[in-house]
Amino acid sequence: MNENEVADCYLKKLFDSSPKNFLQRLGDNSRGTLALLLALSKTDKEVCAGDISKKFGVSTARVAIILKKLVKKGFIETGTSLDDRRKVIVKITDAGREEVAKCETEMTNIMATLIRDVGEDDMNEFLRIFTKINGVLDKIAI
Repeated sequence: MNENEVADCYLKKLFDSSPKNFLQRLGDNSRGTLALLLALSKTDKEVCAGDISKKFGVSTARVAIILKKLVKKGFIETGTSLDDRRKVIVKITDAGREEVAKCETEMTNIMATLIRDVGEDDMNEFLRIFTKINGVLDKIAI
């Protein structure tokens, strides 16, 4: 595997273990919008704002703020459900997919630098421990 393929593998492991924790280094506004765009880019299903609120464990008011910002940037489109007019349906746009791809490339480059500077063996050990710690944290209330 080349360096970027290895970095992508590490990113997947990090996101699989805990995307919220991995995104903590981003600013609050960027973190919420990026996490939402990533989630929307990974599904072809109809997604409503209430589902987003539940998935990320944030209030519907917070989701509404994030959605408004993403619509303004042209990254998503919103509409109402045909089945239930009370539900707001959210779809990622091509511009949103491009933003996700750009962010994924930036994160891959950061991870590649970490692997190069820290070393692959140490990164594997870090991921093993990181995953173990997250597993423990999931079992306890903080």
